[in-house]
Amino acid sequence: QAVVAPSDVLAANPSRYLGIKKAVPPMDPPPPRRVVFLDVDGVLCCSRSLTLDFEDGDQSFVFDTEGHVSYPIQRSCLKALRRIIVEGDAVIVVSSTWRLFAGMRNFLIRALQEEGIDVSARVCGDTPDAEANDPSPRVLAQNKHPSFSGDCKEALPPTSPHIPGRGAEVRSWLSLQEPPIDRFVILDDSHLQSFAHAGLSEHLVVTTMADGLTEELADLAIGVLNGKLLPTRQRLPARASSTMDIIHECPEVVTAES
Repeated sequence: QAVVAPSDVLAANPSRYLGIKKAVPPMDPPPPRRVVFLDVDGVLCCSRSLTLDFEDGDQSFVFDTEGHVSYPIQRSCLKALRRIIVEGDAVIVVSSTWRLFAGMRNFLIRALQEEGIDVSARVCGDTPDAEANDPSPRVLAQNKHPSFSGDCKEALPPTSPHIPGRGAEVRSWLSLQEPPIDRFVILDDSHLQSFAHAGLSEHLVVTTMADGLTEELADLAIGVLNGKLLPTRQRLPARASSTMDIIHECPEVVTAES
């Protein structure tokens, strides 16, 4: 058997014998943690839905075949939402009161699935229920995405003041996440005062009951997820108007710090 000289062994395995560390390939950066807070009435269900302005079997709507919800969800709004999720690389947190009623929430999930949204990967939970002054662990933990963490019981302290409504619910959910959420957008047709009180107006894309979530508003939502925050009004109107109206009044768009 041939004898291998020490110099040959050293030449073949320098890192082993000289303590030289091999270069470690860089790890891929973690996926972005981006969230869409989703209202339903006025976002996915607009005036035609609520006034039952359609014929039986109208293909422009998704109907609840289980009979829990008497009015349908509009497909064009679902399509716009799906584009936000895909192009914005985001997950959904349900902020609508639909989250509080099992039949309504289940219909929403079925409608998202019918539009081709992978709900197991893209729906990661619901905001807590501030109206009940209750952290609602069921709401926070249900369908919770593995990339999100936090103690459900800390969502809303028992001493939290009863102001804030939906803005506080969104803030409470965000406060639980570690590391913090990178970017988020809120889709809602109302609650402007509540969101303003919570300091969330720049993340709020306001829809209208007349049209719901349009492709134009979807573009704005994707922009928010990419760091382009929205202008806010100095004085809030008594009734919500579309974010497009606010843009027209105040065309400057504030870019988030990177």
